[in-house]
Amino acid sequence: MSKQALLFSGIEASNLDKLMAITEPYMNNYLMQLKEELKDIYGESFTEEEIDAYYAFIKSNSGQSFMKKQPLIANEIMEVSILLMQEMIQDMSKDMISNPELFEGLEGVDQLMEDKTNPLLQDNLLELENNNSCLYCDFSFHSFKDKNLDGANLSGSNLQGADFSNSSLLGVNFTSSKLTDALFKGSDLKGASFIDTILDSADFTDATIDGVIFEDAYLCNTIFSYGVKVGIVNFWVVSQVII
Repeated sequence: MSKQALLFSGIEASNLDKLMAITEPYMNNYLMQLKEELKDIYGESFTEEEIDAYYAFIKSNSGQSFMKKQPLIANEIMEVSILLMQEMIQDMSKDMISNPELFEGLEGVDQLMEDKTNPLLQDNLLELENNNSCLYCDFSFHSFKDKNLDGANLSGSNLQGADFSNSSLLGVNFTSSKLTDALFKGSDLKGASFIDTILDSADFTDATIDGVIFEDAYLCNTIFSYGVKVGIVNFWVVSQVII
């Protein structure tokens, strides 16, 4: 988490040890104070008998197994929660534009709708339809769900939050595009290129990615299946489907 934060703050990851040495006294003081606060919270919330019963449980075989699985379960719950939240926000944004009457009477809703409207979207979609190409275009938060975009060139485009779920994307060129929070669930991406592409928190669950190129791509928290998350790494060519 610290290394990921450094990338966004502009500090080189190679300086992590130096930075941690500077912040360690502050962290130690924070943890010491937190422990004292937790003692009071637990002491006020549980009886001594309940705490003894809890310690007896976590020392048992079942309790130790339970404790080992808790972080994994919490991670999966967080991933599912984030994905569902992203889908909810996208659905709500679409309804705000297509069904404004649903939000009548809410103060400030008109401004919110205007901020989410891309005035160039229709022109970009027309260019993509006519030429199967739209370089450096803005399709942020647009839905391409269930579409056929085989061979399209979307190099340099802003595709943040775009939904490509269950779409055919054979050989699509996403070079140098921004795909933060993009959805590729169930899509067919054989031969697609993500060279030098930002894929922060993108979701490739159940996607077919044979021969996909991720050279110099930024894959922070990128999901290829529930429970399997890729950190900050550089991929080259994926030669098989990841399930």
